[in-house]
Amino acid sequence: MNVLIIGGTSEIAQKILINLDKNNNLKTKLFATYNNSNVFIKNVSYLKLDLTKENLFEKKISKIENYKFNYILFAAALTNASNQIKNKYCTFGNLKLKYFDLLLKVNCYSNLKLFEILHQKKMIKKGTKIIFFSSKAASTELRGKLKHNRKFGNVFYRISKSALNSAVKNIYFDFKDKYKIIALHPGHVKTKSGGKNALISADYASKKIIKLMLKKNSKNGKFLDLQGKIINW
Repeated sequence: MNVLIIGGTSEIAQKILINLDKNNNLKTKLFATYNNSNVFIKNVSYLKLDLTKENLFEKKISKIENYKFNYILFAAALTNASNQIKNKYCTFGNLKLKYFDLLLKVNCYSNLKLFEILHQKKMIKKGTKIIFFSSKAASTELRGKLKHNRKFGNVFYRISKSALNSAVKNIYFDFKDKYKIIALHPGHVKTKSGGKNALISADYASKKIIKLMLKKNSKNGKFLDLQGKIINW
C-alpha cells in the first residue's frame, strides 16, 4: 500500500512514519512532504513542498503522480508556537491580517487545494482513507468548556482549524462515494507546539492514529478523537 503524509516532518508525523516502517507486514511505500527540515526517516520518499506557494503545488505533486495512494494524512499545520506566527498579532487588541491569511492558507486552503490536485490527477484510489489533522481548538461547541480554556488566546488559529473542519465536511459530502474522509484531533501531544504540560507522547499518539487509519469501519465525514469518538464542533 502507498501512504502519503503532507507535513511529514512534524513530530507526530515522524513517529507515524517510523512506526509504519517498522511494520513490515503492511508492505508500505511511504511518501512525505517537507519544507525546512534536516530530519528524514529511513525508507521514506520525501518531496519538498512549501504550503505557502500554491503556484508550485501542481508541479511538485507531478513528481510522484505515477503513484496511487491508499492513505493520505494532512498533518502540516501552523500553531501559536510556529516560528512564522507572532501570537501577539493573533489575539484581540492587536489583530493583523497577515497572520490570519497565513494560518488560513496553511491550515485550511493548502489542504483543500492539494486534495483537489491529487484527486484530479487520479492519485487517490477508490476507498482511500484521508485524514485531516484538526484540533479541539476548532470546536465552537467546546469553546470555554475545557479545563485549560481561557479567554482570548490565538483566535486566528481557532478559526483556521474550524475552517478546516468545514472543508472536511464539504469534501465528505462531495466524495463520500469515493473516499473515506475524517477530521482528527490528535490529542494534547508532547511536542514543541503541544508544550511541556501535554498529556501524551508523540509515539503513543502515532500508534493510535495508525490504528484509526487502518480501521476498516470509521465514522466517515466526522470529527474524531484518538479513540475514534465523535467530537462536537
